Amino acid sequence: MKPLAQGLLITGLAGLAYLGLRAMPDTHCSFLHASHEPVLVEGVAFCGEDEEANFYDPAALGFPFSLRVEPSRDLSGGTLRVLDEAKRPVPPHLFAVSHTRQLHLHLRQGALYAHLHPEPSPDGTWTFRLPPEWDGRFPGGEVEAYVDFQHARSRRTILASARPSWPAVAGRAAPPVSPVLARLVGAPALVEGESATLALRLSRPDGGAVELRPVMGALGHAVLFSEDGRPGYAHIHPSFTGRERGPVPELAFRLRLPPAGRYVLHVHVDDAGREAYAPVRIEVAARP
Repeated sequence: MKPLAQGLLITGLAGLAYLGLRAMPDTHCSFLHASHEPVLVEGVAFCGEDEEANFYDPAALGFPFSLRVEPSRDLSGGTLRVLDEAKRPVPPHLFAVSHTRQLHLHLRQGALYAHLHPEPSPDGTWTFRLPPEWDGRFPGGEVEAYVDFQHARSRRTILASARPSWPAVAGRAAPPVSPVLARLVGAPALVEGESATLALRLSRPDGGAVELRPVMGALGHAVLFSEDGRPGYAHIHPSFTGRERGPVPELAFRLRLPPAGRYVLHVHVDDAGREAYAPVRIEVAARP
């Protein structure tokens, strides 16, 4: 092939690849919101007034990427790879920094949940360790795994999911009591397909005041999972209300409610330098 023709072919293939990336589902704001106009208050990011999160099943969105998770045999963690359509690992330089990290990994099994940030190696393998809260409590078995990252070329956010299984271990203890408690304020009507703001009041089990500090650029993160086996999740950042400070702070999370069923919302906060997860269970009603 002549050099000119070869150059044109390479240029054309590169252009098609770029257009393919641009044509991928655009979920905006790290897949969190339908529109993105963040509000900064004292250097902390909040969602805009009209933003709302959505519940997504990554497999249903049609992204040309897949997730492979290899659990460690000792229950301490594992490795993962994000693969492209040709089943090649996506290299780390194509993962842009989003919310202070290149890759966000969400693991969930029963009452256990963790938001982790695996470390990359040049060959596209990412390594992670399970959090200390899982020690002695994780029984092994199947785990829901979701990743999200921003592609450095297209600037689109990518979602992928998998269900890896760790070796089963008998005699595990019950999940620990969270050092932060979250309680839903009021009794909002939660109907599938409608928009809702979940206001959560935070406290410590001993009655002490929660001192919220930024975690990954926000005062909190919340991730919603189905308790009825429905695949998918919603990752939500708080909207600013002015009630985030004080002896009993509140965080407000706005989302479009998923299909009817039972769900658990894991609220991830930093209380005076200590990260904590507080579960809140909600039930979404069917449309009348």
